[in-house]
Amino acid sequence: GKYLVKLTDKAGNEVTYTLVVDRTLPEITVKDESIGTDPYYSRIGFKLHDNNAVVKYILNGTEKTCTPNNYSDANYVNIKNLLVEGENTITLVDIAGNEATKTFIYDTTAPVLTLCKYENEYTGRTVLEPNKFYNYSVAVIIDEANLDTSILLADDKTTEDYISGNEIGDCKDYKLTVTDKAGNVSEIEFGIDKDDPKIEGVVQ
Repeated sequence: GKYLVKLTDKAGNEVTYTLVVDRTLPEITVKDESIGTDPYYSRIGFKLHDNNAVVKYILNGTEKTCTPNNYSDANYVNIKNLLVEGENTITLVDIAGNEATKTFIYDTTAPVLTLCKYENEYTGRTVLEPNKFYNYSVAVIIDEANLDTSILLADDKTTEDYISGNEIGDCKDYKLTVTDKAGNVSEIEFGIDKDDPKIEGVVQ
């Protein structure tokens, strides 16, 4: 709260001070235009707020001063060079010295998708090229620790949430789109055609 302090000496001289007692932490809010699902982000910015004034923030050990105000920003374009792949920490300091801290994961690496000939064991699988047709069942190995969605389209229709290594064997065109929790996306396309070719219109 705010207090008025008045000091008077024996001669009647007076001096008045305004004293603000602030024990409330400042606020760090992830901006709406950030990409990802908390705490994983591939693009991130922050809104900074305090009821009295924010004065600085510290991102991964680098201090940035703010013009003392109730509101400030840490925009992605301004902090991108301070971010590291993996865990990051931002600390916001208000004019009273109160600190608020947020830890988040910065991830710009897209999921790795590997098309293989379907076999019962993961080890020793035959790696295949995407964007081709195959006359046998295949599987896609998804390498992503923070998987969010894996949508498999067959002939442009959603068939299932694909699980890494599952058999894909029906004769169709396929497109697999995999998204991680930070919003990074990878896609792979291929087709299955097990039907023998037909010769028509032959005249003897």
